[in-house]
Amino acid sequence: MATVAVTKLRRNIYSEFEAVAKTGKGLFADYKSEILKIRRVQKPSKLAALIRQDAVTDDIDDLVHIGWKNEWRSLDARSV
Repeated sequence: MATVAVTKLRRNIYSEFEAVAKTGKGLFADYKSEILKIRRVQKPSKLAALIRQDAVTDDIDDLVHIGWKNEWRSLDARSV
């Protein structure tokens, strides 16, 4: 990884960022005797944050034979 003075980085910030994005090689910036690291990271997938939920704990085939007749009402019977 290359080390760049912060003044040079400020002048060429977009080209430096494009180089990091294209090559994947990081960049060190020297700022007030501190070394700062600029690097590309993989953006996490939104699906990776999901937690697996066990919604059906019984045999899935039993769902086919459930009687839903008592759960359904006609539109006229519903109180709106």
